[in-house]
Order: sequence, then C-alpha cells, then structure tokens
Amino acid sequence: MVPTDNSGLGKSALQIEPVIEQVFFTPTPRSKADFEQQKVLTILGLHDLSVVHGLASPD
Repeated sequence: MVPTDNSGLGKSALQIEPVIEQVFFTPTPRSKADFEQQKVLTILGLHDLSVVHGLASPD
C-alpha cells in the first residue's frame, strides 16, 4: 500500500477513499523474454481480480 495522510478528510470522504497499491517488477537473471512474459501475466491477473471484485470496468 502507498502511505497516505488522510487525517484532513471528513467522514464522507473517508467512506469513499480509494485504495492505491503499486506493483514493482525486478528483473532476475532469467531472460528478458521470461521477465516480460511474467510481467504481462501478472498484470492480466491483477486486472482480472479487480474486475471480479468490482474494482474496475471489464473494458
């Protein structure tokens, strides 16, 4: 999770405050093609999860 300071938000804003998460990819000694493939699969998996949980539109 990305650290935030929400102390200035009111009650209604806190109820709809978004959750922001970041994913960092670090290459390993594997080939660049393996790294790119793993990155794409991870991104697609995260997108699928967000759609299933109603966090993104299925476009």
